[in-house]
Amino acid sequence: VDAAESDFVVKVKTPHVLSPVMVGSPVLYKGYVVGLVEDMNLPKNGKNILLTVNIREEYAHLLRSNTIFWNLKTFDVDF
Repeated sequence: VDAAESDFVVKVKTPHVLSPVMVGSPVLYKGYVVGLVEDMNLPKNGKNILLTVNIREEYAHLLRSNTIFWNLKTFDVDF
């Protein structure tokens, strides 16, 4: 997923990140990649992690003023 000028940039503030989210991590909606994490920042006060998320233009209509971003924990299963 390449960022374009017409994409929608969202700032997300969270007290913690459960799974290994990093710059370049995909943002999923119902299993589809709709964007990427562009930047992560830990402010000097250390209270919240600030994520800059780029949502592709064709999926920007899914965003609302009350959109909630969930950080899903992933895991590996070995048999």
